[in-house]
Amino acid sequence: MIQILALAACGLTACAPAPYFDLRARVTPAFIASVTTPMVLIELPQKPYAATIVPVAANGPVTTWATPDAITLSMINGVVTATRGMGTDLMHSDIDGTVAALAGGPRAYDRRFSYQNAENQTVLRAQRCTMSGPADQALTLYGTTYVAQMWTETCTGNDQQMPNIYWTAGGRVVQSQQFISAAVGPIITETIRN
Repeated sequence: MIQILALAACGLTACAPAPYFDLRARVTPAFIASVTTPMVLIELPQKPYAATIVPVAANGPVTTWATPDAITLSMINGVVTATRGMGTDLMHSDIDGTVAALAGGPRAYDRRFSYQNAENQTVLRAQRCTMSGPADQALTLYGTTYVAQMWTETCTGNDQQMPNIYWTAGGRVVQSQQFISAAVGPIITETIRN
């Protein structure tokens, strides 16, 4: 049985995107019941692109997740630290401050990151970030209701277009909107199965 859904059969830069449709509508109770591995739905509203990702590798606290068309996200506890296959990729982001703030640590921290620009060059950036929250919120994702906490991360400095928003439950991110780069925009993540 197919356990992975994707919107396009090629990478974001390899071919023209397929027509957009609501992938969420295809994540039915029957589909979720067939899934035997952790799975997250991702969406790139600026592309538009949506797919499911599953874990394919782990290195210490970093888990790498992949789509069927080889786009990958490396994350620590649901916070994106790197991407591949998106064209203008987030090559690396120092997310220790974000992860610590979501666990109740300091609310102000520096964040350094690098991304690949359109000329295939690595660009280094630094930001000053603050975390606000949490605000309690009921959150329902694909038939599972969470008593979630919403956090808002605001970073100032180069290339930040919008705040990052995280919804946590049980100490992990179950939904988020995280900025990747000016070209890619934000990525939305939603937990289908833990």
